[in-house]
Amino acid sequence: MRWKGAASTMCREARRSTGQGAGNSFLKSRKRYPTPRSVRIYFGFDGSGSADGRAKLFIIDSIFRRNVIYRNHYGPLVINAYKYEDLPTFGMMRSRLYHNTWYRNHEYGYEMVDNSGQNPDPHYVTGNIFQNNIFSYNDPGGDGLSLALYSNIAEDNEFNSNLLYGDKPGCKTIRYDWVFPGLTEWKGLAMTAEEANELKPRQFRGNIDAEPGFLDPEADDYRLRPDSPCIDAGPRDAPVGDEPQPHGGRVNLGAYGGTSQASLHLASGALIMIR
Repeated sequence: MRWKGAASTMCREARRSTGQGAGNSFLKSRKRYPTPRSVRIYFGFDGSGSADGRAKLFIIDSIFRRNVIYRNHYGPLVINAYKYEDLPTFGMMRSRLYHNTWYRNHEYGYEMVDNSGQNPDPHYVTGNIFQNNIFSYNDPGGDGLSLALYSNIAEDNEFNSNLLYGDKPGCKTIRYDWVFPGLTEWKGLAMTAEEANELKPRQFRGNIDAEPGFLDPEADDYRLRPDSPCIDAGPRDAPVGDEPQPHGGRVNLGAYGGTSQASLHLASGALIMIR
């Protein structure tokens, strides 16, 4: 797995422990270490032939933001809660994943699995918020999944104002309450972004299903075109950060939202405010 960009404390640790073809790849943080802007995670593959070939995001009370995760040959980042011998259980708790872009990864965009079978007590995948992210064209050889959420994670994980897109509108990009292997015949729900907002409003709010409108994805330029539906698509109460003026008063989705590199809507230049 390759990493590009300036490094914070969490990213430095990730770089040391994650490499192409390596197993047991963990990203660990128990403090608020925001990752830097424009870190790129790409071309990772499962060299170990097991689930340990994926980088597990073991973070607690942390922030993971403004990263671009693209063209990995396996699930690039996941949370599979993990217990090893007498060490405390590693999990993902009370963390915020926002303003990231997941594009054309060959497994799911993101997978979440808790520890200890069907009904863990306590939960180790709990209290996390995914917001203002873009998931698109992931799992191209399968069902186009953005999110694979197993039945044993806590119900207080939230997914708000994300773009969740397959390879065309209407793809069921979310598997919610997916069966934990061998324990039940229940297959869970396969949902589009809009269906998730309607059927699971406690966990899903304001998510959209639309082609993201990247500037030049073939050249790995994941900034947004002026006609992108991701522009001004964040929550009304989210700060717009360093986005250039004039804008629509709402933050953009994806890795460049809230930054000086954020794109403006086509109509923005034509707006004149008269007071």
